[in-house]
Amino acid sequence: FPLLKKYNMKAVFSVVGAYAERYSTEGIDKHINYAHLSWDEISEMQESGLCEFQNHSYNMHSLNERHGCLKIDGEGDEHYKSIMHDDLIHSQTLFEEKLGVSPVCFTYPYGGTNDTLREMITEHGFSASLGTFEKINVLSGDPSELFDLRRYNRAHGRDMGKILEKAEKLKEKAG
Repeated sequence: FPLLKKYNMKAVFSVVGAYAERYSTEGIDKHINYAHLSWDEISEMQESGLCEFQNHSYNMHSLNERHGCLKIDGEGDEHYKSIMHDDLIHSQTLFEEKLGVSPVCFTYPYGGTNDTLREMITEHGFSASLGTFEKINVLSGDPSELFDLRRYNRAHGRDMGKILEKAEKLKEKAG
């Protein structure tokens, strides 16, 4: 957040609702691979106008047998749809309660998606989704291009300052 202020740049953060909820209530230690924020911190950052927060699922960001939002081998369509619906609604409700907004973009945990989930994302009112490929998005105006957009991931050990410097150079190059 201080770097965004310093460079006067904007960023989109994808929130795993269960992590934000646990960090807000239990003050759990920050995990080395994931930056946890409380809902109060998220609200402060959003109010700055520099930060936007989107839905990264309520509790699908795990490497268990589901591996993010993917179907489990042998799982029926109705069960899968029910699990995903509940997760999406729970997360969206938290955003509405805590921030007064409903995210319009869904970030696929680990980039895992399928046709059923893409359809559900649209049905739940999302107008875009983010995959895991790190590249600049060049859009032609076709609304379908807004699904599976590319993103830059700040993983453990990856210097955010370097990501922002690279983005600044690309911004300057674009004019």
